[in-house]
Amino acid sequence: MNLTTFETELNKIKKALTKIIKDIEALEYPNPQLKPNVEIHAKAKFKAKLNILIKEEDILKVLPSDWAEKVKKYNEVFIKIGTFIKTDSLKKGFAQTDNSTDKGRTEELLIYNIYETLRANYEKKIKNLNLEMKKSKEFIEKFVKIKQKGHKKNVEWLLVEVTKVLNEFKNAEIEKNKMA
Repeated sequence: MNLTTFETELNKIKKALTKIIKDIEALEYPNPQLKPNVEIHAKAKFKAKLNILIKEEDILKVLPSDWAEKVKKYNEVFIKIGTFIKTDSLKKGFAQTDNSTDKGRTEELLIYNIYETLRANYEKKIKNLNLEMKKSKEFIEKFVKIKQKGHKKNVEWLLVEVTKVLNEFKNAEIEKNKMA
């Protein structure tokens, strides 16, 4: 490799790094207070992956092409949940979730945590409505537990399920008002 070729390759790497860092910074993650040196923001995780890469194509693959869209959809999930449940700790987990699949804050774990927290709170709220036992059970059984690992769910599924849970709770409240 001659000096001109080396300089061309170096410029490609610099451009790729500039682009990918800009894309990482543009991700619309929440910004909760994380414990220093214990909890690592997803943006920092993505940037750390760049430290060992020396090829332009590898650098450009650090951030999956659909990741920004996924982050937007997770934000939609939290907007949809609104005040139905407390979401501070879930948002903290989301802020630490990157595209890792083997350990730590995986997307699979994020989906599990959001869904199961919502489902468990839905169940408590249904019970607090003091509906007839049969009706209460009927509402509760509409949403089943999912496995923590290997559930094969995605953010689109989560968005649909969140909507269903919230709609069913409204239906349960209507049922409660009929009893009054």
